[in-house]
Amino acid sequence: MAHRPDPARRRFALALGAAPMAYALGGCAVSAPPIATPTAPPTQQPPVPRVRVGDRWRYSEINGFNGERIAEVTCEAMEVAPRVRIQLTDSRGRARADEVYTEPWQVVVEPFYDYPQTFETPVPILPEVLAAGAQSRITTAYRVPDASSRFGWQQYLDARGWQRLRVPAGEFDTLLVTRRIWFSHVDRWRLYPYRWDLAWYAPAVNRWVRREWSGEYRWAGMRRGAPLREEWIVWELAEYAPART
Repeated sequence: MAHRPDPARRRFALALGAAPMAYALGGCAVSAPPIATPTAPPTQQPPVPRVRVGDRWRYSEINGFNGERIAEVTCEAMEVAPRVRIQLTDSRGRARADEVYTEPWQVVVEPFYDYPQTFETPVPILPEVLAAGAQSRITTAYRVPDASSRFGWQQYLDARGWQRLRVPAGEFDTLLVTRRIWFSHVDRWRLYPYRWDLAWYAPAVNRWVRREWSGEYRWAGMRRGAPLREEWIVWELAEYAPART
């Protein structure tokens, strides 16, 4: 089952959700913070994401702790019905686990974390309405390959506001969406795991142009000291190639 934090942890989570991770982590931050400035919301309601077979997004995958580039990963839409399937391939041609969505971007198979996760209920990465202030809450469970157990997942999603963001692929108007997650980890020795996931969604590319996640947990037997940290992974869009009509 998912765990709720004590009040001090909750205050930390709320503060983190309101700011990009590179600022919120203080002395732990190494990766360059996103070059973003607040911008006015669109004059018209952005359309829901539309994905076509052949759409491609190429990302740099970065270690947030030291700024090292881990890989270049191409995400290509291979199917859009009855589900959306995004194939992930690194620059050496090695395949990763696919992303699978019921629709963009309601995820059922999530390969971005330390273990590929298959959710029992589709988990939103974006709010239904692409507007600052939009929120959603969901409680579900997930499974991982080669494990028979179910693991709890509780997610709070908040659309924080519109920002003009610069990434290697260019400058984009983006909606910053934060997700605060309490969950059960596959490793049973990790107690009270908590994760945050930030996505800067750009309607111009129908997907996020920057995404980063990390988290913290207590190790079984820990009584004092700061929580241990998960990985800190940053994805930045390097190229967008829409499908040819």
